[in-house]
Amino acid sequence: MFASINRLAVRLVVAALILVAVGFFVTSHTGTSGSSQFHHQQVTQAGDIDAWAHRRSKLGFDEIYVVTAGFHAWRAKGLKAAAERTKLALTFLPQPQWTDEEKKAFHAGDKYETWKLPGSTGCWLGHIHILKHFLYETDQETALLLEDDADWDVDIKTQVVRAQNALRRLTGMITADPWGTAWDVLYLGHCGDRFAKANVVYKDSAVPKISEYDGFHYGTMDGFPPGLRAVHESTRPVCTYGYAVTRSGAEKILELSHDAKAIDTRMGRACKTGEMNCYTINPELIHHHVPAGDAPSEIQAKQHVSLRAWTANILHSARCNANRGDNELISCSTPEVPKS
Repeated sequence: MFASINRLAVRLVVAALILVAVGFFVTSHTGTSGSSQFHHQQVTQAGDIDAWAHRRSKLGFDEIYVVTAGFHAWRAKGLKAAAERTKLALTFLPQPQWTDEEKKAFHAGDKYETWKLPGSTGCWLGHIHILKHFLYETDQETALLLEDDADWDVDIKTQVVRAQNALRRLTGMITADPWGTAWDVLYLGHCGDRFAKANVVYKDSAVPKISEYDGFHYGTMDGFPPGLRAVHESTRPVCTYGYAVTRSGAEKILELSHDAKAIDTRMGRACKTGEMNCYTINPELIHHHVPAGDAPSEIQAKQHVSLRAWTANILHSARCNANRGDNELISCSTPEVPKS
């Protein structure tokens, strides 16, 4: 009992120090689409003090889980190398090999029952498997789910501190938890989302130029100044390269109907309709990695073919720089397409 009280006291003290150090405000904007919407936004600076050093190996979450079917060795091998390069702690949960009957039963009664979607259905079941473990077999409050081809910048730990500050300000949370808890789903990794009026913009020199961005924003980030990133209310994010959940968020995902081709489209719809309270870091901090040559996907029959491995929208890929020191970093954010 006294240990719990002491932990609570420490959290309250940390929260108070954060409040004094960085101030507290909520930013909500009412601009229109196009460059004018960014003009009056307040840009926030990252704090120099990381109050949660003990959780840095999990990016401020209670656990980082990897969603993997285990079919492609390069995925797990590269992910482990990236994690070692950035000193992140990942948890690989053994997953069942879903049968065709199980995949068909998953869509029983909806319009996709007769569709042949083995890859996307297996992926969806993999996410559900981890979410159930998180909810029913742990007492964790937050978790980050990574798909096994995920990649991030070598400076990811610094980048998430900036995002944490922005999210707490946007949600109005005074809390000792680095990300706050006033959300269901937080998209750190995706392949696009429309920019939203409710947002906090902050400086990050590793952000790709919007003119070179590989993803979907449907023109809503045209004119977005270089060197800036934002946390905003999700509109309809696409892809699930890396997303975090609270317990309430995990419960809501498990309750979603299965009437979609893939889990990312169903989750994106739930964010749009308000079924879930979602936030997006935009441009993303996590993207999917594509190895050199042709690497078949369990969802798509074809991938980009490149002479070198690459990860879009990430300045210094942890996978590409797994064996390089900080003084010899390279960028592999674009493919090297063979000449015809």
